[in-house]
Amino acid sequence: MEDKQQRFMDDRPTPSMDMPWDLTVGLRYNLNRFNPMHKQKRINMTTGLEFNLTPGWKVDYRAEYDVQRRELVYHDFSFYRDLHCWEMQFDWTPSGIRKGFFFVVRIKSPQFRDLKIEKRSYGGSAVGSGF
Repeated sequence: MEDKQQRFMDDRPTPSMDMPWDLTVGLRYNLNRFNPMHKQKRINMTTGLEFNLTPGWKVDYRAEYDVQRRELVYHDFSFYRDLHCWEMQFDWTPSGIRKGFFFVVRIKSPQFRDLKIEKRSYGGSAVGSGF
């Protein structure tokens, strides 16, 4: 007769969890009573997901949602690439008041960190150097 415990054992291999990741979820409640006649109450939910796509690529997503208004306050993406002595970062906010992007390639050494190429575009204006 087969052992009951053995009958429920799964012979399939366990999925690999080698890709490091971090998930955060938060709830923020804010009550402003500065003006007693007009109280302001806000409830926002924040989320974040960060993971290493490969040993050299890091991806980060952040979002904030207004629970009362039922609307997305903001969300943005960040991509980072380790290029040995150099590093590359691309931040993108697809919508909202902070809509735009930031791109930079710089030397990783602290002494030469100001040596970089960057480009940014926020709110319809573009500022940058090197492109």
